[in-house]
Amino acid sequence: SLLAQPRLHAALAQDGLMPSWCGEANDSGNLFYSTAAAGTFMIVLATFVPFTNLDDLISSGILLSFCLTDSALILMRLEPGPSSFSMIPCVPKLSVELQLVIYNILCFFSSL
Repeated sequence: SLLAQPRLHAALAQDGLMPSWCGEANDSGNLFYSTAAAGTFMIVLATFVPFTNLDDLISSGILLSFCLTDSALILMRLEPGPSSFSMIPCVPKLSVELQLVIYNILCFFSSL
């Protein structure tokens, strides 16, 4: 989304993951450079990429983010100890982490 992008860039610049100019605010507190960069990127993307492809890309990204969030929740709630049981009946006993990786890969490729 375009509205949240400048603040996201500022947070990433504060953490050192993006250039420092992305987090610079002007006198009124607006993130002008980050807003201009995000807006320019969105305009170029919308100009050259058909909407059907953008729609599919957005759907894939949302599905992937939900799968990763669910996987993180499963890993956080998992009790410590031996984690070699099978959540998927047809898969032999693998670690939970490996099963979640397989699950996320399958979700990603099914969304394409």
